Amino acid sequence: MLVQNAKDRRIFDRFAVQFPARFEQPVSLGQEFPVFLKDASPEGLKFATTHKVSADDVICLAVDLPGTTISLAGRVVWTKPLNPNLCDVGLKFDNVDFKKVQQLYQLSLAA
Repeated sequence: MLVQNAKDRRIFDRFAVQFPARFEQPVSLGQEFPVFLKDASPEGLKFATTHKVSADDVICLAVDLPGTTISLAGRVVWTKPLNPNLCDVGLKFDNVDFKKVQQLYQLSLAA
């Protein structure tokens, strides 16, 4: 399912994703934090987390897909508190890996 918003200035449409994922920040010394993926595009993705992140944080996501795990790295461009313990996070990929995003998209359609 494509996610669209008339106010978006994105080049690519976003699509809904729901796969188990976790992220690691370089400063977290290998500690991983679970996240809930919400949507993605070749430019980036949105996820919800209970861990505090800030704009400009560098994050590496590990997304567990059927039969494989893919890594997606990027920089936090925005955060939006949903409640005191949960926030949405916008992540812009450092480098667009169309093959990984295509795999994510195809598997999200099959889910």
